[in-house]
Amino acid sequence: MIVPPALLLATLGSGRVFGVYAHGNHALHPVSILHWVGLETMLLMYSAGWAIVPGALAGARRRALSAPGAPPEIAFAVTSLLLVCGLLLEAAQIADTDSQRFQERYLFTLVPLLAVAFGLYVKRGLPGRVPVGLLSAGLLLLAARVPLSVTPLLTTRTNSPRCGPCCGSKV
Repeated sequence: MIVPPALLLATLGSGRVFGVYAHGNHALHPVSILHWVGLETMLLMYSAGWAIVPGALAGARRRALSAPGAPPEIAFAVTSLLLVCGLLLEAAQIADTDSQRFQERYLFTLVPLLAVAFGLYVKRGLPGRVPVGLLSAGLLLLAARVPLSVTPLLTTRTNSPRCGPCCGSKV
């Protein structure tokens, strides 16, 4: 399984196989990566919509961690959770070591997953309305406290089609 990629790497070299990622700083800085995960999570919530995120989290959590449910829904919740964590870490590592900016392209696939998870929450009759409502209110306060238009992260090139127009940044 490893022989074909290793042969390709040996034949063409890392610059042609890895492209722009071949020459980045690949050191691991956990504190900086956590900083980027936080920023990217906040910007993902702006992209996905503050209204659906708490319900999506409740819908996925309820199926993944609570009483037995339908196996496809449990599989969806677990797969979505792993994908969210993996993509956030990937985007944070690239932002930390290479670009020093938010690049939404690594997180595009998460927005539809949040919409589907929110749909599961609604399908179940909106369980846990009070905690979800409180989380929504907290996120609304965060959005008011840190408005997207003044986020320093977005004052330069962002590679974010959704966030760029409202901030006047270049995409």
